[in-house]
Amino acid sequence: DGITVLPVATSEPEAQKLAERARAVLARFGHRPRIGPRTDPDIGAVCRAARDSGPGLLVLHADHRLLADDGMSRLLDDIDCSVMVVR
Repeated sequence: DGITVLPVATSEPEAQKLAERARAVLARFGHRPRIGPRTDPDIGAVCRAARDSGPGLLVLHADHRLLADDGMSRLLDDIDCSVMVVR
């Protein structure tokens, strides 16, 4: 389907919950996403995971802890794909 979900979580159980939630939400719109590996909640780790997933668009919630403080600037400086911030 072309959608890959990268669960950003500190633990496997948390990542599994996020993956299940993403599957359920996307299924309502007819999508069957591929679930990538758990990604540590760190700008560098997210950038590497996004790069390893191939070309695409990274979507993050505006309240995501990665974007706190200078996180947004660091993310935009480090990532090599488009970023969409949503509410």
